[in-house]
Amino acid sequence: VIVDIDETITSLDTVGQTLVYTDEAGNVFTADLTGLETLTALDTVGQTMTYRDEHGNIFTADISQWETTTTVTNTVGGNRIATYTNEDGVSVDIDETITTLSGTSDNLTYTSENGATTTFDGTDDQTITDFSLASDTLSITIEDGNTSIVDLSGIFNSSLAEVYDTTGNQALTTSFLNINFGVDGIVDPDYTTSTSSITVSKPGRYRITYRVTTQVTTNTRSGGEFRLTNNGLTVRGTIANTYQRNKDVDRNTVTVTKIMDLDMSDVIRVQGRRYSSYGSLRTTKDGSSLIVERIK
Repeated sequence: VIVDIDETITSLDTVGQTLVYTDEAGNVFTADLTGLETLTALDTVGQTMTYRDEHGNIFTADISQWETTTTVTNTVGGNRIATYTNEDGVSVDIDETITTLSGTSDNLTYTSENGATTTFDGTDDQTITDFSLASDTLSITIEDGNTSIVDLSGIFNSSLAEVYDTTGNQALTTSFLNINFGVDGIVDPDYTTSTSSITVSKPGRYRITYRVTTQVTTNTRSGGEFRLTNNGLTVRGTIANTYQRNKDVDRNTVTVTKIMDLDMSDVIRVQGRRYSSYGSLRTTKDGSSLIVERIK
């Protein structure tokens, strides 16, 4: 069975402000739409709003009653107060603190936010004009001529004295005798030296080191014994010995270090003897020294 269905073809187009309709038979119909468009406008001038409708009618509205007004004012006194007034006429104070500092380095005036003043006198601050250092004593002179003495001995504890022997040839016997040195090395002001001793002038803890070199002058075995003394008394733990075989093996050296506490005017020496009754034992050139060093 065949059934025919008729289909109609139409179209609708716009050109500018013109509507064009074409029906199924090809007929064209045109409609002008300009009369159907509405035009409106909204403008504001100052606090006035102007509205124009599509017919050209104008309506004016005063909008000044819609605007909120606020203000900020301030006054200056001990405090600076900023006052804020909102649109309802309510005021709020805002405090700002102000401080000042005026004057010179010798006379400063501070003004607080409440207006109270405080004066600082800087004339007591002294300026150092001169200083000198002698041993462990510091002298400070300020601008008014007064001098202050500062003892630095508790800060600079280290000092030393050294004596040594450059000639040798000191003969040792079977009895203890003082070893001769005779030449000063570095000697700080806290010490006094002699040919065979070092005397300390300040109490403290000291490191003491002695060195003695001897040789036999005959072809006979011999030995030496040495010790440290403080004010003539033997310092325990400082004895040392040498042994020389003959003129071919004839030299020997002892070195001893001792840490000890000394008092003012203590005298330190090194003593030596020949503990063997044979041979001839003598010190050698540049072979012996004594060093006393304050460490605390």
